Amino acid sequence: MALIRPKPHPTGPRKANDPMAKNVPPGVALVEAAAGDVVADELMFTRAANAAGLAAITTSPGFKADVAHTHTWEAAQAAAFQAAKPFADKLAELCGVHHAPDSDTAKLIGELQQTLGRVELREYARHGFIIDDSPAPKPDPVLAAGIDHLAAMAYGAKPWGSPAPAMPTVAAPPAIPAGDVQPHGPALTENQSQVLKTLALFDGSQLLSAATITAEMDRSARLNVETVRQCVGKLIESGWAERPEGERSGARLTNEGRRVVGKIAD
Repeated sequence: MALIRPKPHPTGPRKANDPMAKNVPPGVALVEAAAGDVVADELMFTRAANAAGLAAITTSPGFKADVAHTHTWEAAQAAAFQAAKPFADKLAELCGVHHAPDSDTAKLIGELQQTLGRVELREYARHGFIIDDSPAPKPDPVLAAGIDHLAAMAYGAKPWGSPAPAMPTVAAPPAIPAGDVQPHGPALTENQSQVLKTLALFDGSQLLSAATITAEMDRSARLNVETVRQCVGKLIESGWAERPEGERSGARLTNEGRRVVGKIAD
C-alpha cells in the first residue's frame, strides 16, 4: 500500500484547533513545539504508516483465516472437554477404588478410557479436526534387516556380501538371593501421586498443561499450577510422563506411568 507523505505543517507548533493535534499526548506536544516543523511532519508520517500497516495486516485474508482457525480450535477443545467430562468424572471415581487387575472394575476403567478418547475425537471431527490415533504400522522385518545391513556396510566399512552384524547378546540380570526384595521405582509423594492419577484421566493423544491438570483436580484437594509443574518434572525424570513435543509442550503419561497408576489403585 503506497503512503502519501502529508504536506508540510505550517510554521510554528500546532495550534489548539489543528485537527492533527487531537489525541496527541502532552509530552509529544511539548516535543513538537520545541523541535518545530521537522519533528511534527515526521511524526505525522510515522503515525500514518503505522495505521496503514495495521490495517493491511488485520484485513488480509490470511490473518482472518488464522483467527477463525484459532477460534474453531478453541471451540473444539471446549466441546471435547464437556463431552468427555462425565466419563472423566467416572474414571476419577473408579481410580480411587481398590480393585484387582482382572476385576470388573479394571475392565470398566479400560472401557471408560476407550470411550472417553472416542468421544473427544468425535467432537474434534465435528469441528473439522480429524485426529488419527491409530498406531503406526510396524516395519516389514525383511526390509528392516536389509536397511540395517546397508547401514552397517556404509558406516562400518563392511565388504559387500558380508552377513548383517549379529545383535549383541545381553546378559541376564543377576539372580536375587532368597530373602532379598527387588527394589521398586522412585517413591511418589502425595502431590506427585495426585498429579499422576489426574494425568491418567486423559487420553494419551492429549498433551496437558499444568493449568489443565490443576483445573481437573477436585476443588478440595487442588494443587497450584507451580506445584503441578514441579510434580510433572519429577514424573518425567522417573519415566512415568513425557513431553513428546519438547520442553515447552504439554505432558502425558507413558505406558509405564499408566501401569503405576493401576498399581496405586490396587
